[in-house]
Amino acid sequence: MASGEKGKAPKESKVMIGLEIHFQLKGKKLFCDCSTESYGVQKTSFERILSPTASEMGFYDPAAEYEKTRDRKFRYVSTDNSCLVEADEEPPHSPNEDAIATGMMVAGSLNCRPLDSVMFMRKVVVDGSNTSGFQRTAVVGFDGKMETSRGPVRISSVCVEEDSARKIEQDRKVEEDVLYSLDRLGIPLLEIVTEPDILDAEHAVEVAKSIGFIVASTGRSRRQVDSIRQDVNISLGFGRVEIKGIQKLSLIGKSISHEIERQRNMRDAMEILKKRGGMKRPIMFSEAGKYFEKTESKMLKNAFRNRLSIYASVGSNLDGLLKNDQFRVGKDLSDIAKAFGLGGILHTDELPAFGITGKEVEMAREELSPGDEDAIIFVIADKSKAGKLSDAFTSRIKKLSSLDFSETRGPLEDGSTKFLRPLPGKDRMYPETDVPIVQIGSDARQRISEFVPRSEEEIAKDLSEEFSISLQDARTIASNFLLDDFRDLTETTKDGKLSARIMLQTIPEMEKKHKASFETGELNRLLKISTEMGWSRNTLENAMEVMLTRKLDAKQSAKEVQEASLSEGDLMVLVKEIADASGKEIKPGTLIAMLKQKTKKSFDPKEAIEILEKLK
Repeated sequence: MASGEKGKAPKESKVMIGLEIHFQLKGKKLFCDCSTESYGVQKTSFERILSPTASEMGFYDPAAEYEKTRDRKFRYVSTDNSCLVEADEEPPHSPNEDAIATGMMVAGSLNCRPLDSVMFMRKVVVDGSNTSGFQRTAVVGFDGKMETSRGPVRISSVCVEEDSARKIEQDRKVEEDVLYSLDRLGIPLLEIVTEPDILDAEHAVEVAKSIGFIVASTGRSRRQVDSIRQDVNISLGFGRVEIKGIQKLSLIGKSISHEIERQRNMRDAMEILKKRGGMKRPIMFSEAGKYFEKTESKMLKNAFRNRLSIYASVGSNLDGLLKNDQFRVGKDLSDIAKAFGLGGILHTDELPAFGITGKEVEMAREELSPGDEDAIIFVIADKSKAGKLSDAFTSRIKKLSSLDFSETRGPLEDGSTKFLRPLPGKDRMYPETDVPIVQIGSDARQRISEFVPRSEEEIAKDLSEEFSISLQDARTIASNFLLDDFRDLTETTKDGKLSARIMLQTIPEMEKKHKASFETGELNRLLKISTEMGWSRNTLENAMEVMLTRKLDAKQSAKEVQEASLSEGDLMVLVKEIADASGKEIKPGTLIAMLKQKTKKSFDPKEAIEILEKLK
């Protein structure tokens, strides 16, 4: 996946796609006895500043060097499932042998070569997601292969590693102040890496699901939010791009399609830039606030009140390439600005806008004297950040001009991506000195060899029989890896059919209708109340809608619905009154209509009809 020979512009090649899939394992963390589960209790907090470490050959990883230029400070909150190991105040304990065995089970199912011993390495990570500045990872299998409907896909490696800390928030105004929680740090993570044998987006989803069923068959995988993350590696001949942290299977295909389109559009934009003579001068931001002293732009007024200013630079030969139909070089530069804690950029392809007038832009243009094919780029920042962006933007345009698109990007909900950091390389790995080598004994090998993964259809059939739900619902639950969630839900509702309806219909339909999401903990409490009170499905769904639309907790939602609903006794009285007054047989539809005339309170039509049948 190289970006081309020296001195020659790379050309588009066959699209190459590979996956890196990460699965959290449940139980205990990888290097201590803390649970993988947390009740959200926060304890102490502390701060760290992280610096990159050179490899054994004396080189620095490019991703680590980039993070150092951002000059950030990190804050951490310890939790009820973290200890001094996660805080990097105590050496790691002996590695979790169950996690290693699970990794080797999966590796065996993927036809990987077995290992006699497992040795952990340190991987430099200084973006704040690890308190130590590195992540511990170990290969447990390599050189494997899996069969798919589109042919074999090679498995490069299966690793066991510690998961990263969970980012809670980042204040854009104070970019160096990033807050992480330690609840996720140290959870055992399986990483399965494929070779670039995947043919297209549809094939990528098939491979991800097949691997997912193998891991699910171990019974050791977690199914909470963020417990499965997929990274997609993709190359069109312009360097490898890693799209990191895709949580939904449905986004894999979208992300691949968007990335192919983005790279082709960027290639076309850079070819236009090259025909114009390339970037003839570097990006050099200078203070331009004087041209906007009388501005009516609310955005600029707010910036000035916060002691920021507006800086401007000529973008050599970039006119029409920053934002014009399929060309979006401006978005690329905006991602860089956001990585430095800014809100983005402004440029002449989109101005006048945001309250900034054409006259104000022209004053800046006259001062900077751009050429006919030049653009002007503006940033709202302080002086120190404007200086950093000058170098970052210049380096970025040079890299893109050489058609080297290699980097790590993050997924967005619409399938598009954003720049995260340069692509890490081999110089970030070095041996772990605090964790002993783990020898794989005969007992462990026996356990690993006896593991047989189950297919999606086998899981669905068992699920359908155990909980008396339709095979179609069981297949949907299995194919979306909702098995553990479904079992947990049914443990609360005591009704498999109701659980399937809530999970597959009620929740998705309500969230889509109201464009809001349920808070998992409160919803579970509401479901528990429903089971204890013996609510009908209709009453429960009314309570769920009240909770979602009015943002009430479980107790408040239950109280609201109970006050607005007919009790079973009151409903029986009304049905009897209607039946006695009618003097003849009442059709179900007529009964429901007459009940709605008699009361404004909600009731379950099915329950009313059952009462009528009993009275007969």
